[in-house]
Amino acid sequence: MKILPLSEGAFTIDATKVFVPFNTNKDDLQQRPLGSLLVEIQPFVIITSKDVLLLDTGLGFNVRMALYRFTRIY
Repeated sequence: MKILPLSEGAFTIDATKVFVPFNTNKDDLQQRPLGSLLVEIQPFVIITSKDVLLLDTGLGFNVRMALYRFTRIY
C-alpha cells in the first residue's frame, strides 16, 4: 500500500473563517490579521493492490490538477 499527499498549498485562516492563499516564498504571516493560522491543505491518494482511493480532506481547489499529474506519473 502507498499513501501519497496531494498538496493544495498553504493558506491562512482568521476569525472570518475564510481560507486565504499564502505564498510561503513571498507572503509575510505578520501582515495577515491578528490571530491568523497558517495551514497546509493536503488530500491523500491511497493505492492498494485493488483500488486507488482519494481522501479529499482538502478544499477542492487543485485536486483535479494534482490527480492529473498523479495519473501521468503512475
